[in-house]
Amino acid sequence: MDDVWNDHQDKWFELRNVLSCGSAGSSVIVTTRQKKVAEIMTTLPCYFFYGLSEEHCRALLEQRAFGPGEEVSPQLKIIGNQIVRKCAGVPLAAITLGGILRFKRREEESFPKDHYIEKEELILLWMAHGYISSKGTLQVEEVGNQICNKLLLRSLLQTHVLYTNKIGMHDLVHDLAESIMENKVPGVQSERNLASASTVREQDMDIPSILELKSLRVLYAKATKDLPPSIDNLKHLRFLNLSQSKFRTLPGSICTLWNLQILNLDYCDRLVALPKKLKSLRNLQYLCLLECKSLREMPSKMRELNGLKTLSMFVVGLKRYNQLEELECLNMASD
Repeated sequence: MDDVWNDHQDKWFELRNVLSCGSAGSSVIVTTRQKKVAEIMTTLPCYFFYGLSEEHCRALLEQRAFGPGEEVSPQLKIIGNQIVRKCAGVPLAAITLGGILRFKRREEESFPKDHYIEKEELILLWMAHGYISSKGTLQVEEVGNQICNKLLLRSLLQTHVLYTNKIGMHDLVHDLAESIMENKVPGVQSERNLASASTVREQDMDIPSILELKSLRVLYAKATKDLPPSIDNLKHLRFLNLSQSKFRTLPGSICTLWNLQILNLDYCDRLVALPKKLKSLRNLQYLCLLECKSLREMPSKMRELNGLKTLSMFVVGLKRYNQLEELECLNMASD
C-alpha cells in the first residue's frame, strides 16, 4: 500500500482485521510520508528511509534534463548542482525538476524558488486575507496553527533546515499551486494584474503608486523614509508592516484605517510618538514595537483598543491616560 494518507485510527483497525485473515507468511507493506499513519498501522518497528546521495540525485536530474550525449556547459553544471542540493535527496524532486528543465538552457530559467517565512507571520497573513476564522472555543490564531501543522505533516509545507520557526513550500508544490491558481485568483501574476492584487511589497513600486490600489489588504513597506497622509486611501488594509522604517512620526490619517488588524513597527528606532487617535483602530489586534528605542510615551486611552492581543512594548507616560492602568482591561499577552 503506497503513499497512505488516511490517519483515522478506527478505519485502519477495521482494515487490519480484514487483512489478518491472509495466509501464513503473507505480509502487507505500507509506505507513507506521515509519521502518524506509520504509528497507527505498525505491527513491526517502522523503517525510516533517508534521502538519496547528491551523486544519485544528480544522476536522476541529468537523465531527465539533458539529452543523450548532450554537451553541458560548466555554468549549467553549477546550476544543476545547486538544484540537486535543494532536492534534499528526494528522488521525485530530482526527476520532476529534471523534467521541468529539459528544454531550458538559459541561466535565468533554472533556479527554483527558495523563500521561508516565520510561522507566526504566515498565520497573520492568513488572518489578514480572511482565509481563517475562529472555530468553537479556538481563537483564530490557534486554528491557523492547527492548519499549519497539518500542512507540515503532509509535506505541503516544510521547515527550514536551520531555523525551525521558519517554514516554506517545496518548489514543486509552489509550481503546482501557482499553475492551479493563476487563472482563478487575480493578482497571482502581479505584473499582469497588479491593479487587483491584495498583497504588495514596497520595493515592487513606489508608495504613491501603491496608494492607488485601494483594495489592498496587506502592505509590506519596510525601511520606508516617509509615510504620506494619503495612506488612508487603503480602507481595506488589515496588515501594515512598516518595520525598520526611519520616520519620527506616523500621519494621523493612519487612524482611519478601520479594518487594520496588524501594525508592525518593529525596529523603527527613530519613532518618537504614535498617533494620538490610535484608540480609533478598534480592530487592531497586534501592535509590534520591538526596539522602538526613541518612543517617549503611549497615546492616551489605550484601554479602548479592546481587541488588542499582542503589545510588544508599553512606554509609561506622565499623564493620567497613558499609565499602566490602561492595560488592566485588555485581554492580551504583553512583553
